[in-house]
This record gives sequence, structure tokens and C-alpha cells, in this order.
Amino acid sequence: MRILSGLLLTGVACAVTIHGQTGPPKQNSQPFLIEISTPSTVAKAGSEVPLKIRLTNTSDHEMIIGYKWNHGPLNPGYDYNCYDAGGKSVSKNYSMMGSLGDHPINSLKPDKTKEEVIPIDQACDLRQPGTYTIQLSRSDPSDPKHGTVKSNKITLIIIPND
Repeated sequence: MRILSGLLLTGVACAVTIHGQTGPPKQNSQPFLIEISTPSTVAKAGSEVPLKIRLTNTSDHEMIIGYKWNHGPLNPGYDYNCYDAGGKSVSKNYSMMGSLGDHPINSLKPDKTKEEVIPIDQACDLRQPGTYTIQLSRSDPSDPKHGTVKSNKITLIIIPND
């Protein structure tokens, strides 16, 4: 009887332990992933260059991704790092309109993805023909211990606008 009771208690303890798990542990050490891409790696100087941004929350908590405000076509949650072939920064200074206290917060739940397309030529000076490297970065204000996360790098070739 004691053996049967012991086996029954062990089974209940195992069931509680298994039931309490929410899935396999996260393998990614970063709280989110940023992937960037363009429809083409070649564009004409002075033309609009769309950049697709795919942000995936790989953490176990909801992530603050920005504020709903009129900030123009660029997302102020990202740092836009743009370099010419010589490694010189060609990132533009741009201004954002609005006040953080006046606008609701956007967030992204765990395992969810948000996609947006922005004109990267408004964040990077791509007026001159040449080869440019672009990479975005951002931090998660709700998880500051992870610091800054960087996207993949992409290369754009800007050709003369004939």
C-alpha cells in the first residue's frame, strides 16, 4: 500500500511539473530579432528605396516597440546605421514630431512578428552612386540587460539616375 501511495504521489508530482512548463526554453540569447531586406539590391540615385523591417519577439515577455505618434515614415525605435564603401557614415539626422507622454504605447507579444516598410533613403544619404551597407539596431526598454540588438546587414548599389 505504501509503495502504491508513493508511486501515485510521484506520478502526481511529475504531472504537476510537466503541466507547469510552458514549452521548451528559448534558444535565442537575444530578446528579439531584426531582419531587414529590400526588393532589389540596386536602386537609382535619388529614388525612394523601400526597406522591409521584420521584428520578432523571441523573449518570454511583452516588448515595448514604440509609440503611436505622427513621426513620419521612419520608426523612431530604430537606429539607422548607413555606411558608404569606404566605411564613412551616411546616416541622416531626422527629426521626430510629438511627445511621448501624449501617445499610447505599441507592444509586441512573445513569439509575434511585426513587419513594416520604410523609405530607407530618408534615414540614409543615398544620393550619390556607390555601394552602401545598411544595418538597423534597437534596444528593448522592457529588458535593458540585453543591450542593443542589431539586424542583418544589407548592401545596396546605387546607380546614376540617367
